[in-house]
Amino acid sequence: MRRVYRYRYQPALPLLVMGGAALLLTAAMLTFFYLEPGPPSLAQELLEQALAGLEEADREYDLIIEEKGSGYCLQFQGKWEGGSRLTGLLPEYELEAYLKGETLFLRKSGSEDWKTAEALKLQGLESFLVDPLRLLKKEEERFSQALLGEEVDIGGTLCQTAYLKLEEKELLRMLFPEVSLEAVEEATLGVALATPAMTFKQLRIQLLFSGGGGKLERVYYFN
Repeated sequence: MRRVYRYRYQPALPLLVMGGAALLLTAAMLTFFYLEPGPPSLAQELLEQALAGLEEADREYDLIIEEKGSGYCLQFQGKWEGGSRLTGLLPEYELEAYLKGETLFLRKSGSEDWKTAEALKLQGLESFLVDPLRLLKKEEERFSQALLGEEVDIGGTLCQTAYLKLEEKELLRMLFPEVSLEAVEEATLGVALATPAMTFKQLRIQLLFSGGGGKLERVYYFN
């Protein structure tokens, strides 16, 4: 009887050890999964400050938008007015423009008649004159993935930069409907804030094309 007892008892020892290890592992996993989230990175904070600056409902600021690609340059010179209204000039087209919400209106300089971009068959300008607030809002949930960039000089002002890879095809199609996304190797969004006050100075969208296809940049300058 004693031998039978020993034979049945001995296998229980490794089982107890294994059971204890499993409990410790489970406790460790629970501890890992219930950790409090860490503080946001500096890169994330820069993007959040840029967004907060644009969200000020009554804020007005001068705005220049420049787009440069292979063999062309497009520019908008104007300002953002309170109430989600963008007004200014498109020098290359000799047109005045204003954006209300998502609708773009255009007219020849000196004319009194405003027409939609669609009526003038200039729908391509709608993707160029995109509200920068709308653009940042679309990427807000991904700010935590931003990377801190270098310090740069913009017009004599030292600025800290942060970058975010753009992976949402819908956003890229909205901004660049005529670009073949299959040819895009990398797309990034960058912000630059003046130090030490951290005021928003620049927003940059850059597309790098595969196979030595060069790059396309759209830059928003805030003042």
